[in-house]
Amino acid sequence: MEPYRGNPIDEEEGGDVVAVASYLTSVEAELSREHLAEHGITATVQESASFNPLVSLAAGGTRLLVRSNHEDRARELLRRLARAEPKEDEEPGQVRCPRCEQTYCTFGTALSTTSVGGPIPPVYMFVLLLAGLTRKRWRCQRCEYVWDDPEEGPKQRTPLHADDPQPVFKLVRRRSGSGLFIGAGLAFLLFVVASSQGSAASVPVMVLGLFLPVFGYTIGRASRQLVCSNPDCRAALGPDAKDCRGCHGAVAGTIQAAHEHWSEAAEVRRQLWALRQEEAKEKPRPRRKKKRPAPEPAPPSS
Repeated sequence: MEPYRGNPIDEEEGGDVVAVASYLTSVEAELSREHLAEHGITATVQESASFNPLVSLAAGGTRLLVRSNHEDRARELLRRLARAEPKEDEEPGQVRCPRCEQTYCTFGTALSTTSVGGPIPPVYMFVLLLAGLTRKRWRCQRCEYVWDDPEEGPKQRTPLHADDPQPVFKLVRRRSGSGLFIGAGLAFLLFVVASSQGSAASVPVMVLGLFLPVFGYTIGRASRQLVCSNPDCRAALGPDAKDCRGCHGAVAGTIQAAHEHWSEAAEVRRQLWALRQEEAKEKPRPRRKKKRPAPEPAPPSS
């Protein structure tokens, strides 16, 4: 499957060309295009810069285009596709997290089971070394929940009804790290300039340089961006967004950390499941018609 680099949609269909979804890779876009084609909607995949994925992502990613007269139906089909339950590759008896109901669980000390995505800051090294001496416990690599009893979690994940959307959240991303880095860079430049100017200007400049990283961290912490909490999406969301145009999930709230997505999504699933059960109990059962007794045969005439 080779993605199109243009707009080969049949012009006889009429209507303007609109983008109904954007993806990180062309493979995901092609799967959605084939799904629309199965339902009679002609779509095409357009890559902004296929030679460089980073440039393509900055330019809007890989987009799925349809004619405007098919836009509403195409979006609805993509929403239904996003609601489809992913099949879990798991074996019977696997331990599930009691909070997020995922099977990405490990058993050991805090140091041996901690998942670190980057270099460990030196300030945390001593804490992690002490944590490595603690007793072994179960830890979820998705939501970071820690517990003891492996039987505490459910046997299977709470299912969603076919009409229920996949829950996602507004993930608050702050630029505190970027602000700290920029402040430290400016402080370093000030120190270089002060050292070249002599000792007279070095003292006030050095004092100012000590406050620049803190100032940068504060400014970066104050600025925030809302993105989709789905790890495979991360599309930008507005403050009043009700659904995500990237993964077509329904926005169910706001979270502050990425790992909260899994536990909060599981909680929404449990609430929807409980609501469906209550509706099923309150639904009136159809009354069965009582069968009339068959008339007794008339006595034989004498």
